[in-house]
Amino acid sequence: MGYMLLIDEIRKNGHRLTGSTQRFFLDGGCERGPRLLYWILSYIPKHVMEKIEPFFNIVIDSLNVIVIYIFCMSVLRHYDINNPGLWALVICFLFMFCPLFWSNIGRPCFFSGRNIGFLFGNIFFLSLIYYFVVSKTFLPLLVSFIGFLVAAFTGLFSLQAIVFISFFWGIATLNIEMIITLVLFFVVIFIPMLKTGMISHHIGHLSGFAKFMDNYPTTPKITFGDWKKLLRAIFCFDIKGIIQSIHRIPLVRGIMFCPGILIFVASLFISTGTVRNYWILLSLSIAIIVVFFIVTLNKFRFLGEAERYLDYFVVPSFLSMIILFRGAYFPIIITFVIYLFVSIINLCIFIRQHLKMNLKLNGIRDAIMFFKNIETSSVFAVSARWTIPIAYETSHLILFFLASVPKSGQKKQDYINVYNNGRQINDSNIAMFFEMMSRYNIEYFLIEKSRLKIEIMEKFWDKVFENKDFLVFKHEKTEFGVQL
Repeated sequence: MGYMLLIDEIRKNGHRLTGSTQRFFLDGGCERGPRLLYWILSYIPKHVMEKIEPFFNIVIDSLNVIVIYIFCMSVLRHYDINNPGLWALVICFLFMFCPLFWSNIGRPCFFSGRNIGFLFGNIFFLSLIYYFVVSKTFLPLLVSFIGFLVAAFTGLFSLQAIVFISFFWGIATLNIEMIITLVLFFVVIFIPMLKTGMISHHIGHLSGFAKFMDNYPTTPKITFGDWKKLLRAIFCFDIKGIIQSIHRIPLVRGIMFCPGILIFVASLFISTGTVRNYWILLSLSIAIIVVFFIVTLNKFRFLGEAERYLDYFVVPSFLSMIILFRGAYFPIIITFVIYLFVSIINLCIFIRQHLKMNLKLNGIRDAIMFFKNIETSSVFAVSARWTIPIAYETSHLILFFLASVPKSGQKKQDYINVYNNGRQINDSNIAMFFEMMSRYNIEYFLIEKSRLKIEIMEKFWDKVFENKDFLVFKHEKTEFGVQL
């Protein structure tokens, strides 16, 4: 929904990308982020876009599968593997059912530029492999460059992942032509991004994210105690404790979401075969594992959720395994069974989470109808998940962020305070929220019931809306901060 709001803002701005989104008090300057996709989609009428949006990920995933199938067929034929079409379908199946893509941050969860960035990032890596392994012609090199270009100008995380993975890939191959090619790609694309401020904007975003990442659910600081909790839960067969630990510890979460890592590493020790130009393909998978492992370390958590770097791992890893085993059925069948088992578990968790989310979506729709029926005002909601639909459906000003951390000053501190304290509003932090809302002249406050001790708010604000999941309070323009 946030990206639908961005598209709508660009459309209202005459399809111009200048200017920050004014509806959010704590917006850090999202106009400098890559918005190629949203600019293109802004030419589609709003009512048409709303009908297309639910099918967006399905189309992108379908295109990804088609690209993967064509690529795998070509490479497998080059290595004279029997039944290349069958093995290409197997890789497509493993890609589609990788548990990574059924996690909370996976592709099915939301419409965004990340999906396009991933598609073209995939095209970049696969085309470059094709160039060095199958055919050193101009076309795959051009396709690879276009893939990098579109991925970079669609989502900065796509650019970040491509750069880090390519860096280690180039080192691992020790191939001078590969390194020169990657450097030339980066120079050509980085120059306009530096001039437009996109790179400095993203660096600022990462440095700001580092300020509150300890309280971000997918990047907590991991201690020895977290590992002890996981082992204790395993020995006591505490399913809930195991799931909580898996979701907390990035290294375990990544392996759980992408079990192909363990299978791939095991295959390196099992097989003794050698294949021509094989190291180019194999080293990409190794480079991705190295990047994943580095980002799981506490000092590098600001680079995002570690498992997102594994998006590019599935295809090259399983393709290299099939080539290494020369299309032998037994190891691939074992892989298939393991993948299917773990995928079913993750799919069940995903369905359970999204059933809960759909129930809350019904609740937020009622709240949105409430806000539609009142005059334009200012609203504060702790979770971006709920503020963005309100901004999209109404004309209210919102006390929250849209894209990135403000660079400095009071807004940056307010942004950090919201993130660090917003998971539970209680006696210890309510004064901070009241003071902040007073400075921004906030009139309405939307909150999930699970985040709040209701009696705290009822002392100072009037409750004007309530349903099963949400509450809305109204402030009557008094100096409520000092009442505490």
